[in-house]
Amino acid sequence: MRQQSLDGSGFEKYRKKTRKEAFLEEMDEIIPWQGLCKVIKPYYPKVKRKGAGRPPVVLERMLRIHFLQHWFNLSDPGVEEALYDSRAMRRFVGIDLGREPVPDETTVCKFRHLLESRNLGERLFALINEYLKVEHRFLVLKNIFGFEKVRYRGLHKNANRLFLACGLVNIYMARRQLRRPT
Repeated sequence: MRQQSLDGSGFEKYRKKTRKEAFLEEMDEIIPWQGLCKVIKPYYPKVKRKGAGRPPVVLERMLRIHFLQHWFNLSDPGVEEALYDSRAMRRFVGIDLGREPVPDETTVCKFRHLLESRNLGERLFALINEYLKVEHRFLVLKNIFGFEKVRYRGLHKNANRLFLACGLVNIYMARRQLRRPT
């Protein structure tokens, strides 16, 4: 058993769960992580032999970071800083700063480019729709997730972002039906 670090032990006596923490716990519970990772895994870098550069970050962790970028409208450097700053986000992603650093912005950027270049946003969207059996809602996309102007004019990068954002909205819309009974 590993020794517990001071990061999550909570010395605070009067701590309240924030809306962000509640949202992330709910999304952690209802998103089909294994199925989504299966779609990306064939394209994700494999662990090379020892001494051949940095090992890749765990796939599910990178996918969770990518989802944080969409939910909280964060850039690559912004998500790196937010992970250092927010305990709720670190807990959602599974990072303990006592044992490992946050993936840097270049790693996050390379993961995003992997999803875009392989058109995986569309595949993830299809998988989420199959899982939920719902259609995307642009109103939720605009109101809940803060997309003021939804303007996607066929650019490859923006199409990938749209598919993934719509899939995440579908999960948000169906979250009550997906919650496991406690």
